[in-house]
Amino acid sequence: MDILPAVLLAAAAFSGWLAVGVVRWLREWAASPSIVGAVHGIARWWLFCWFVDWSWRAAYPPFVQSDKLGLDARIYLAGAKAWLSGGDPWSAQVVFNDAGTYGFHYAAPPPSLLLFAPFAWMPERLFAELAIVASFAAGFYLLRAVRLPAWWIFFPPLTMGILSANPVVIGTAALVSGIRWLAPVGFAAKVYFVVGLVGERRWKDIVAVVFFAAATLLLLMPLWLQYLADYGSISATIAAESAGGFSATRALPLFVATAVCVGALALVDWRTAWWLAIPALSPFAEFHSSIAALPVMAPGLGALLAMSGTPGDAWAPLAICVYSIWRVGRLVAERAGWQLPAILDLRITRPAAVDSAGGTARDPAAGGMSERPVGALDVLRQVRRTVWRPG
Repeated sequence: MDILPAVLLAAAAFSGWLAVGVVRWLREWAASPSIVGAVHGIARWWLFCWFVDWSWRAAYPPFVQSDKLGLDARIYLAGAKAWLSGGDPWSAQVVFNDAGTYGFHYAAPPPSLLLFAPFAWMPERLFAELAIVASFAAGFYLLRAVRLPAWWIFFPPLTMGILSANPVVIGTAALVSGIRWLAPVGFAAKVYFVVGLVGERRWKDIVAVVFFAAATLLLLMPLWLQYLADYGSISATIAAESAGGFSATRALPLFVATAVCVGALALVDWRTAWWLAIPALSPFAEFHSSIAALPVMAPGLGALLAMSGTPGDAWAPLAICVYSIWRVGRLVAERAGWQLPAILDLRITRPAAVDSAGGTARDPAAGGMSERPVGALDVLRQVRRTVWRPG
């Protein structure tokens, strides 16, 4: 009697049983607190090294090897000086190459001039150095406000924003501070970053920004008229000097695809979608515009946004599309009963939800901030309860 088939069947059954046991043991081993802590620690060190490497690649050539330190602050200061001297602020530029033939023009809306006009008396170099120091301090304040570790100061968009002394760092810090009178400061520093307040549902702060914008229309009416009249040439200058920017606005198909992804994310997580819309969809967004992702940051998203590339790569909108698809797909899979690993959604900060009064929602059971993502439908329900209160 040939017993080989029976032996093979028994061996296959034993191997299957052994494999199931090994898989079960591995799952229990991977779920143990010590292993999870070790993996998270290794991931944090890897992300830190990743940030330092890309910050060095992005910062060393333009800033250490040439005279670009504090360049953005110098540009804004040149615009303010031109305005106060009776000239055209949008014709002001800072030339940085030795031949004196290439530079960058001031191109921000009129409210930004109000922030820099008080410093117009200062020498350009001194102001640039002080602006870098102020940006560095604002960067640490920003990280503390959004509950990120201090080593995220090496997040390449943030590093670039600090070294160039772009007002986006101070402006974002003002917006996330929660101090109402600082919201107009954030608006003046970077107009389109105020979109983040919609995600936070800080309606009173938005009203303050609207009143501030209306005041600038009255106080700076000639400047606004000139800005609107020359917007075509100003936009052409920005497009040329930024090589089209880092956002999805450089190509219509990319813009449509990114807008759909961010819109779908808004159905799942209203707050995250609005912050990510800034680097993804803002016209002529720069590399440091990804600072807007810090209030809603996740490690996988940070690793993707850390890679600088070039404007033509459109890396930021593609990274945000990948993250949006993952978030929406993970929710759909969980609703279908599938449990997927939260690779790109591993929380390193506890995002603040906002209550119906516009403040931070606390989780009494956990004693901290609520981590439940709030979707667009939740926001609509809140607006309905606020506008129409039965009884």
